[in-house]
Amino acid sequence: PGHEAESVLDNDQATTWRSGAVAEDQWLLFDFGEPREYGGLVIDWDAQDHAVAYEVQVSDDGEGWQRVYGVAEGNGGRDYVSLPDGESRYLRLWLTQSSRDQGYGIKDIAIKPYDFSLSPNHFFAAVAADASRGSYPRYLGGQQSYWTVTGVPADEKEALINEEGMVEVDRKGFSIEPFLYEGAKLVTWNDVELRQELEAEYLPIPSVRWDYGGLKLQVTALAAGKAGASSLYLRYALHNDSQVERHGSLFLALRPFQVLPPWQDLNLDGGVSRIGHLAYDGGTVSVNNDRAVFPLVKPERFGAASFAQGTITEYLQTGALPGKTSVTDELGYASGALEYRFELRPGTGTEVFLAMPFHRDSPTLPVNLPEGDAHTLWEDTRVAVRAEWEAILNRVEFRLPEAARKITDSLRS
Repeated sequence: PGHEAESVLDNDQATTWRSGAVAEDQWLLFDFGEPREYGGLVIDWDAQDHAVAYEVQVSDDGEGWQRVYGVAEGNGGRDYVSLPDGESRYLRLWLTQSSRDQGYGIKDIAIKPYDFSLSPNHFFAAVAADASRGSYPRYLGGQQSYWTVTGVPADEKEALINEEGMVEVDRKGFSIEPFLYEGAKLVTWNDVELRQELEAEYLPIPSVRWDYGGLKLQVTALAAGKAGASSLYLRYALHNDSQVERHGSLFLALRPFQVLPPWQDLNLDGGVSRIGHLAYDGGTVSVNNDRAVFPLVKPERFGAASFAQGTITEYLQTGALPGKTSVTDELGYASGALEYRFELRPGTGTEVFLAMPFHRDSPTLPVNLPEGDAHTLWEDTRVAVRAEWEAILNRVEFRLPEAARKITDSLRS
């Protein structure tokens, strides 16, 4: 009593439907009166009594039911359920496992219109609209994010890095995005002063700088090797320019998003990409069983979650990581993160390095090196790449005043 089923439709978080622990399998059913189109659901679960496992089922006659979505390891909170091309008279949640074995509680369910899941980009734009700014790529809020490219000469593989420091590791690939956690706050691209630069102002070795009250992060991307056997290298250099000690965590998140915005299709669909599988074996992170991320410096931890278990930024908001190191997501929206803790006295810094082969024939890359050895590998690689690009781009001499330097740098680039 006082928690009737209609409470889930009153748009009031203070009221709830509660089922009680009457039976193991329970359900909540909607009858639209006639067949109707819809795009999905947004479910706000009770904080204590939520469904760990449930299915979304549909029917036109109320007797024969079809499973259209399922969750096996739900974590409560808010669930976003994408139901592309959804249409039925009846829709029900078939609830099979509760968090405390005391039934289920739901605060609200919003039945979303058809365009909610018109495409993965539409779906994640709706998810991002409910999240704090900076939790998702800028383009999911309808804003352009500028980007540049890095690769080796004459290679078909290349990476993109945007103005916020998010790196797309390959064409239509996943991205690696930095986050800082300091003082019980998740620091995103929206919280920092941003600056972008190229090595020597014109070479295709791009960097993005974050400044968060004197705590500075520089993200640098470069590609090295021969065409057809090249690799991508990433450097995350953290430095404390403030007058106080700074400590926290650098998170490097692997997420199912491209750098390329949806509206810049370039003969492919930008925006959301696919991560169906993530696994960390203590050395490398396997993505979709066909790509690998090599942490040159060993992380403190790695955690991954399917979309039903929560997006990685939900965990990072509290400085936490998911408890699993391997997940499979049938939707293709898995995410995860590497954690590197830092304690920096004023004037000190630390570095983290990642590497990713672009090709199956790319040389084998090391993992879990001491920071000094990883720094040496990075510097040797950077110096060689810089020399190669200088030889290519400086074949033409420009005789102009120093005031024209920006013009000549642009022409070389």
